[in-house]
Amino acid sequence: MAQIDAADLTFLAPRRDADVELTVKRSRFIGSVRSAASADAAGAMIKDFPALYPKANHHCWAYRVGITSPLEHCSDAGEPSGTAGRPILGMIKRHSLDNTLVVVTRYFGGIKLGVRGLIDAYGETAELAIKEAGVVEM
Repeated sequence: MAQIDAADLTFLAPRRDADVELTVKRSRFIGSVRSAASADAAGAMIKDFPALYPKANHHCWAYRVGITSPLEHCSDAGEPSGTAGRPILGMIKRHSLDNTLVVVTRYFGGIKLGVRGLIDAYGETAELAIKEAGVVEM
């Protein structure tokens, strides 16, 4: 029987829920960080965002749940492929977070940002939200 190392049972998670706003060329981005212990919990929280921000154009998200072999999933939610979900997930991974959901809500401001602009805006909003939430070792 393999021994379990205590280090394998610790992980980094958001210290608290956080919401931040960023405006890029008149588009308003709202980054939200939440703790999520499972894919089901993350999915339930994702479904709440359209009710929180009913007039928003997009609710893009990514989560990473589990500890030893985390499950990762992301969605561009109608934005061009790879421009929202992947940059959000990239920020979760850059900060080595587990059991974490990040949703970035966008209100379109009338100016197209282009692929690079969307990648930068979604990534930056996710990073600002993660920094606002803080990180704690669990």
